[in-house]
Amino acid sequence: MSQKTKKNTAPVNEFDETLAASKNFIDKYKKAIVYGGGGLLAAIIIVLLAHQFYIVPRNTKANEALYKAEALFAGGEYEKALNGDGNALGFNQILSEYGTKSGEAVYFYAGVCNLQLGNFGEAINNLKKYNGEDEIISARALACIGDAYAAQNDFNAAVN
Repeated sequence: MSQKTKKNTAPVNEFDETLAASKNFIDKYKKAIVYGGGGLLAAIIIVLLAHQFYIVPRNTKANEALYKAEALFAGGEYEKALNGDGNALGFNQILSEYGTKSGEAVYFYAGVCNLQLGNFGEAINNLKKYNGEDEIISARALACIGDAYAAQNDFNAAVN
């Protein structure tokens, strides 16, 4: 009896080739993959921590300051609303300390306060910076810009 030995001559599978190539790639660049992944993970963690412990509290403080200034504004105390009263920040301090973290409305409020106090140039500057999405307040800001130009006897600019 003769024994014939069969050789394994199965065709090479593409999946096996791809798997082997992937394994070789991972073996070759293992350190770089680990360090790159760790660096990416560290960056994500830093961004999340900065957001949670810096940006969110800062936005909360800005909104609290804006709330107090809005109360002064609603009471018709434009000087205190604009510059603060010692206990609460005014719109000018909110803009310098927080920017627009409390929203675009701070420009509108500062502009109206300046208009009421006769600071027409500053009122125009603040009101032009207002880019809110509320159509009614945007229209009111535009009307206040016209009022400020009219108060300066620049009637052509007021009409525009």
